[in-house]
Amino acid sequence: MITLDEKNKIEEEFLKKYPSSDALIAWADSHDKIPNIINEYGYKIGVEIGVAYGGHSESILKNTNIEKLYGIDPYFNYEGYEGDGQCKEQDVMDDIYDFVKKRLSFYDERYELIRELSNVAVDKFSDNSLDFVYIDGNHFEEYFKQDVNDWWPKIKEGGALCGHDYDHYFFPGITNYVNFFSKNLNLELFKLGTHVWMIKK
Repeated sequence: MITLDEKNKIEEEFLKKYPSSDALIAWADSHDKIPNIINEYGYKIGVEIGVAYGGHSESILKNTNIEKLYGIDPYFNYEGYEGDGQCKEQDVMDDIYDFVKKRLSFYDERYELIRELSNVAVDKFSDNSLDFVYIDGNHFEEYFKQDVNDWWPKIKEGGALCGHDYDHYFFPGITNYVNFFSKNLNLELFKLGTHVWMIKK
């Protein structure tokens, strides 16, 4: 665990190295939606797929009493990820991983960053063990579908499958599959704003 001063220094040093980075503000307009859901339903354990700079993870940790949040992101430039806006040179992705791991160590045992592909990391979790899963990883349709289907069984009854980029013009495949999935299971789709969606189990 690090102190707040140490955390601030880590953030300052990263922004000095990458001055054009939006590491501390990226997608901030959507960061209040899932903390509100966690607080409303009293969720205690969850997974975020696609951590990027860690801003959404930090919003959850700062604004809820969640006991354990797992962040899953390979930070790896793999085949099938090219063309995604978050796909960068591997040395940059390594730096982002180190940055997130260090800055979120401020939250000690409440947070664990797993550097693996989501379809590999899913095997670490038992069925019906999670209160929520938030999907914001590989946005290409085939990978998004796999995340939805891989992680749905891991969620408890009363839990929630959530994600980002619903009704985003860049990612029609996400919108189409979320609509299909909720309709196929006859479950209500909640549109929380700023492209955030939720399906309660």
